[in-house]
Amino acid sequence: MVWEGQYREVLPYPDQLLAGAKRVLDVAGCTIVGGHTSEGMELTFGLSVNGFSEKAKLVRKAGLGSKLALILTKSIGSGALFAAHGRGQTKGRYVQGTIANALLSNATAADILRRHGAQAMTDVTGFGLVGHLGEMLQASDAAAELRIGAIPLLAGAADAVKRGIVSSLQPANLVWQQQIEARRLVTEMPEFQLLFDPQTAGGLLAGVPLAEADAAVAALQDVGYEDATIIGETRDMSVATSRIHVI
Repeated sequence: MVWEGQYREVLPYPDQLLAGAKRVLDVAGCTIVGGHTSEGMELTFGLSVNGFSEKAKLVRKAGLGSKLALILTKSIGSGALFAAHGRGQTKGRYVQGTIANALLSNATAADILRRHGAQAMTDVTGFGLVGHLGEMLQASDAAAELRIGAIPLLAGAADAVKRGIVSSLQPANLVWQQQIEARRLVTEMPEFQLLFDPQTAGGLLAGVPLAEADAAVAALQDVGYEDATIIGETRDMSVATSRIHVI
């Protein structure tokens, strides 16, 4: 497809887009069964996925008890990095690392976390780490303590934030600041701002029993989730002073 005008840009043909989507869906065991076409000034492509699951195998957002390890399977920071890339203010290797992070499927990670007793789980995408954790905590009537230094960051993300570059979607996620307790020293760190960073194809966040947490992280790292780590623990909301305590 070629657009003519002040600028000339060659975009992928629709069959190339569908071929790429099919390749990924085949690996995931999905089949394209229909679709529709729309017109617009920009090229867009999206999928809606439907399927079936055994009820006993479902892991939902709700279900977090107290004293569970919070495991994150991928680094965060893609929102800030893509924003910096759009301004030409980050390094190519950082962008390539962000893309590689996004291409890592969550399917195997979900199976591993389930096998190690995950009581609740979600993916980390547009609402950012704190937003998706907040949803889990509210649904479970639980609280959490996050260790800011334990949260894995994509290379270059903190540098982008230090220069004042964040995603255009980040301001909407700052509403979760009302749920957070943290010292001023912590809130002034660039890592703190990345808690609200919207992710593209982010990792999984799960609450796993403490006794299984180290084994779960080791299993994740063994199969390619190199940044998987424990970032905090859940707490009993009845004795917590805030929904999320960041230390």
